[in-house]
Amino acid sequence: MVNMSYTLYIGNKRYSSWSMRPWVLLKALAIPFTEALEPFVPGMRQPHYSAFSPSAKVPCLHSHISSSSSDQDEQKLVVWDSLAIVEHIADTHPSVWPSAPAARAFARSAAAEMHSGFPAIRDECSMNVGLRINLGGPPGEALQRDLDRLGALFRYGLDRFGGPWLAGESFTAADAFYAPIASRCRTYGLVFEDKAVQEYVGRLFSHPAVQEWVQAGIRETSREPDHETDCIRDRTVLEDLSANIGE
Repeated sequence: MVNMSYTLYIGNKRYSSWSMRPWVLLKALAIPFTEALEPFVPGMRQPHYSAFSPSAKVPCLHSHISSSSSDQDEQKLVVWDSLAIVEHIADTHPSVWPSAPAARAFARSAAAEMHSGFPAIRDECSMNVGLRINLGGPPGEALQRDLDRLGALFRYGLDRFGGPWLAGESFTAADAFYAPIASRCRTYGLVFEDKAVQEYVGRLFSHPAVQEWVQAGIRETSREPDHETDCIRDRTVLEDLSANIGE
């Protein structure tokens, strides 16, 4: 009998959108794993991550595979990058992707587009689950272009596959990949005019796995100055949710 266990290395829940994706997926699908939280140290590069990640980045998944009770029979696989991690988990957990071919093809395409695209929202709206920030005006051209594409993508998935999730009835990797977008929308007050899209974003943000990540991020005490500065820039902080912990 083959047994598999996972250890997922992640960065701060306050900031790490890349770590959020596989973490939320594992939680949402009730796949057991061990969390290994490695907070960011000052500076955008984290050389100490090379101790567990070939790319010196997070997330990184260590899969422990054993065929017997003997430690000598254990094999460890190291998988890095959020999309590769999700595909690796799907090898033994088919519910990661929809079962229907059309929905599965869409879900994979949507996840890959998030993985490689939307540069403006990444640059202008860095993830910070603990803050509420006023952008100071309507989105600029590049950010609005990203939001328009997100709205079109979400509407297509909801219409084609019937919801309530992006590719149909079940929460899949496609939803997990867009969980950081739902968090960014809440942080920066980004709203979609399309009611069905806005409701989906709210539903995604309210998912128990997403909320577990967000609430843990709000409770974190570790801060990385470059991430904080990149989120705030010259904008107004409306609320620091972390300051209300314990009140």
